[in-house]
Amino acid sequence: MVGELAAVGSALGVLKSLTEIAKNANSIELTQKIIELQKFILDMQTGMTELTEENRTLKQRLEEQQRLQVLAEDMEYVEDGGFYVKKSERAQGRDIAYCPLCWKAAPRTDVPLNPKSGEGYFFCKIHETVFETAAYRALREERSRPARTWREPSGPDGWMR
Repeated sequence: MVGELAAVGSALGVLKSLTEIAKNANSIELTQKIIELQKFILDMQTGMTELTEENRTLKQRLEEQQRLQVLAEDMEYVEDGGFYVKKSERAQGRDIAYCPLCWKAAPRTDVPLNPKSGEGYFFCKIHETVFETAAYRALREERSRPARTWREPSGPDGWMR
């Protein structure tokens, strides 16, 4: 595309020279045709510039779609917790939870969840949403049970117990 733009620039330079020659030759018709030709070449140059920009934009979109496709193939939904993890990170021993709301939103982004108070409890600061695993829910339930208290033996033989 750069070569074509350079060729258009060279053609415009030659046309300017021809315009000067036509003025000296005193040929109004030739001068008008050269000016008309210059206009067509300028229109062509403008069109090529627009096509170059469109091509650049399309390439960027394609690269972004390819990046998202690779990322989508790496993401794995974890039923227990309702979040995503990356297979590649899991293979390296890192279980980083990613927000499913951020992942499903447009544009797709892989936003890590913030781990809170122990294993299995995560928070998305963007959506202010909590994600909990079954292990965390069981732990929370266990902690919320009233603690057993020691009862003082009572009755006539209470002192023996």
